[in-house]
Amino acid sequence: MDSVRFRQAETTDAQTLWWTKHAAIDGIDTADYTTRELRAWKPDGEAVSDFQRAIESNTFDALIAEVGSETAGYAVLNIDEERIDAVFVHPEYTRRGIATSLVRQLENRARMRDISGLTIVSSLNAVAFYESVGYERDGDKTRTINGVDLPFVVMKKEL
Repeated sequence: MDSVRFRQAETTDAQTLWWTKHAAIDGIDTADYTTRELRAWKPDGEAVSDFQRAIESNTFDALIAEVGSETAGYAVLNIDEERIDAVFVHPEYTRRGIATSLVRQLENRARMRDISGLTIVSSLNAVAFYESVGYERDGDKTRTINGVDLPFVVMKKEL
């Protein structure tokens, strides 16, 4: 496998982030969510402008993982909320340590900003992953996305 390279997201990457999130959700193979829930969770085309605004803002720190010339995944740190807002890896690149590297890099960026702990609102299928990198359950949360209630787990870690 080619080595993984990490870089800061640019506004021109918004479509790629949208596509990566879409592919990652399409690749979820779990009984934790119904087909209807997964369909609602996938961003529509209008979400590309949301990605652009997030990348341009000072509130979010978006990081892209690339393998060769392909986007393998991305992660977003919400600086103001001291929260990891997203970690998505394209299904072709799962189980290669990319998500772990993305989380570690966001944790390091948080420490550099004197953030002492992070929260993640984890999908049910990702709870075991976040536990493996040191996050602990801190409650349940339901988000309504496109009119559908989806269950998530709040997780925290002291840095």
